[in-house]
Amino acid sequence: MALEKVSDFKERLKIALSDDISASDLATKISMSRQAISAYTTGVRIPKRPVINAIADALSVNPMWLLGYDVPKEHHLENTTEQQLLTKQEAAVKIQDLLVNKGVIPPEGDLSNEQTEILLNYISANADFLKQLLHGSK
Repeated sequence: MALEKVSDFKERLKIALSDDISASDLATKISMSRQAISAYTTGVRIPKRPVINAIADALSVNPMWLLGYDVPKEHHLENTTEQQLLTKQEAAVKIQDLLVNKGVIPPEGDLSNEQTEILLNYISANADFLKQLLHGSK
């Protein structure tokens, strides 16, 4: 079962920005230019995963929600361990980032629904190994 994409990054970013922070404040908070944030809100550019994660953290929203997926917007860290927050979909994003960093998949390529399903099945079958991998254990 793949996640359903119900919006896009630029629309979700506009919603998140209208909630409690200006684009200029966001730019300052994540050490980017106001022009870069503007390019993201207009859809001229789509940020790479590390920037998406930084924006999501700065806005206290779920990165998967920011990408347009049908998941809860809020991404609360208080009273919740990182392990509890790590849903299968978030794990898939982290693993995709690892694969991009290792050069296994191209950085501009999002996974197809079929590839995402395969990755989610792999995550389920190899949960303990992946927890160590994702948390930096060697």
